[in-house]
Amino acid sequence: MPPIKQDILVSLDLETTGLNPKSERIIEVGAVKFRGETEIDTFSALVNPNRKLSKLILQMTGITQREVDDAPDWDEVKTSVMEFVSGVPIIGHNVGFDASFLRSHGVKTNRLYDTMSMAEIALPGGPEYSLVRLSERFGFQHENPHRALSDALATRDLFSAFGRDYRRI
Repeated sequence: MPPIKQDILVSLDLETTGLNPKSERIIEVGAVKFRGETEIDTFSALVNPNRKLSKLILQMTGITQREVDDAPDWDEVKTSVMEFVSGVPIIGHNVGFDASFLRSHGVKTNRLYDTMSMAEIALPGGPEYSLVRLSERFGFQHENPHRALSDALATRDLFSAFGRDYRRI
């Protein structure tokens, strides 16, 4: 993993209708722009996928069909997402998943940093590298798993913990 030279970063998470970026849709975007320990800005938006959500997605995220039906379409949200991440490295937990959806939905991504890969390197043989389990291990709050902004905040905290506490790991 190349060193991080820029001091402003964006932690980003997406919730989607499924796993395939070519056939599935984004339903929620959450992002946190930060420098070191200082939060600069946040971005959060629900997105109308123009389809019914599966029972699994409804249960996992807690997002309701009515919420996404009332949300703007991706074309209305895309420009704001592009502006928020423009020119800034993106951090994510399993960031390749999020980046593949962004790219398939017309958003260019910059350098990517993956906290799941960091965890696999720093904690070899760990039983589980989920964001929830790693949040518990490092002792910080992750109040709403599978909600995009909450996951983005937890990912930022995990990234910061790796930088701050690497020797303790």
